[in-house]
This record gives sequence, C-alpha cells and structure tokens, in this order.
Amino acid sequence: MTTATVDKIKLPEEHKHKKVIYSPHPGPQTEFHARSEDVVLYGGGKGSGKSLALLFEATRQIENKSYKALILRRTFPRLQELIDRAKQMFPSLGGRWEGQEHRFRFPSGSTITFGHCEHEDSKYNYQGHEFSFLGPDQLEEFSETQFQFLFAQVRTSDPTIKCYIRATANPGGVGHWWIKRRFIQG
Repeated sequence: MTTATVDKIKLPEEHKHKKVIYSPHPGPQTEFHARSEDVVLYGGGKGSGKSLALLFEATRQIENKSYKALILRRTFPRLQELIDRAKQMFPSLGGRWEGQEHRFRFPSGSTITFGHCEHEDSKYNYQGHEFSFLGPDQLEEFSETQFQFLFAQVRTSDPTIKCYIRATANPGGVGHWWIKRRFIQG
C-alpha cells in the first residue's frame, strides 16, 4: 500500500456518481487498511467488521488488469455469507459475478475469486495458481500447513502489482496456537 490511511474505497471513474459503499471505522478497520507489511492479521471478537474490511481490502488493486485476488473460508457454506455481501456491493465497483467460477470480474479484467479449503488436501486446488492478494477469513479454522501452502501461491509476474496477504481471525479454533505463535509471539 502506498497510503498511510484510507478514507474510502476508490470507485472506478464510471461509478463516481454513486454513493460511497464502504468507509472503514476509525480504529482497527482503518489500521488494517493502513498497514504496509506483506502479511497482516486482523484479529478480534465477532461482529467487529473484520470480514467486511477484508472484502474491501481485496478491491484495492482492481483497476489493474493483471490483479487476481483470492478470498477463502474453510468451507463453502461459510464462504456463502461473504459472496452474498460481495454481490450486494461489488457491482457498485463495476464487478460482474461469474457464478461458475465463483468470482467477480471487474472492468479492467481483474478478478476476485472466492474459494475454500474444507479438507487438508483442498489446498492443492490452488497449486500453480498465481494470486496477488490472499485473504483467508477466519484463519483460525485453517491448519498451519494450509496457510503455508497458500502463502506460496501469492505472486505475480506484473511488477506494477503489490502482492500481499490480509487475514482475519477470532480467538480459538484449530489454528489458535499456530496463529498465536506466528502473529503474536513473533
């Protein structure tokens, strides 16, 4: 990221007349968007806006045709909530839902794909894919080996795109200890 703060998500030129659809709350949401590290975890209790912040963080580079984002949850039923939210908001950014592919395509050609890793081996569904943004929601539901494998898929051949990971997590879950070790204890 090149800016220190985010006041609102930038709309493509043809959508400038539409209302602002997202403005981060002061505090954790704003801080989440302002971070410049390659990997950032937004943790906290339920209902604090983490998933919404993750959805809109994924839109940061949609004006670049080579941009490919992947938002994940552990299971497809849990993912459906994020897809439903995105279907309400992403069309205002020019996003068009491609249901068969579980993704939004934006006017530039960029995509935000929604996926899941229900089983340990599900991570291999993403092998060889190139994503410039990885957004696991509720990271505590993922195993450490799933995260490590998906981490390796974050890359691009386009030097104009920043590759990075933004994750959200609640306390507890199967990943609690590895997340604590990696993100809190350092």
